[in-house]
Amino acid sequence: MIVHALSARKFREVRRAVRQGLWAALAIALPVGLVVWHAGDTLPLLGQDPAIAAMGETYVRAVIWGFLPSMGFVVLRNFVAAHHRPRSALVVMSLGIVVNIIADYALIFGHFGFSRLEWFGAGIASSVVCVFMFAGQLGYVLLDRRFRRYHLLGRASRISSGSAAPSVS
Repeated sequence: MIVHALSARKFREVRRAVRQGLWAALAIALPVGLVVWHAGDTLPLLGQDPAIAAMGETYVRAVIWGFLPSMGFVVLRNFVAAHHRPRSALVVMSLGIVVNIIADYALIFGHFGFSRLEWFGAGIASSVVCVFMFAGQLGYVLLDRRFRRYHLLGRASRISSGSAAPSVS
């Protein structure tokens, strides 16, 4: 939708598509988060060993907090890619890998003064990285002079009643 709006030089539609993408991320993240939150109850029903399901629940209850920021990052990554400028997303993801390595080392194994949190620490580290990547990409998009003109967060609370999909003629 972003590429279609760009090719038609409908710049308000670009903002609208990004905004709707962020709202869709929220609409998906909430029910998925509720289901994942109860992984310890649902995984044994799917044949998983209860002890492993309990460890999995520990992890997913920490990692689920990064799901919405991760989906927001995907929306913004697609926005910059539609402009043929994906370098910022590559840089943010590369820095995210470094942050993930450091956070995993600190939180899983208890280094740098942190407590050893094992599975829960891995989930926290992953969530921190998702928030970092979303914030990094959002900061880039809001500060870059070529993207500022879209005012992506303008009217951010507004949910469009119509489809942002391009019409077929």
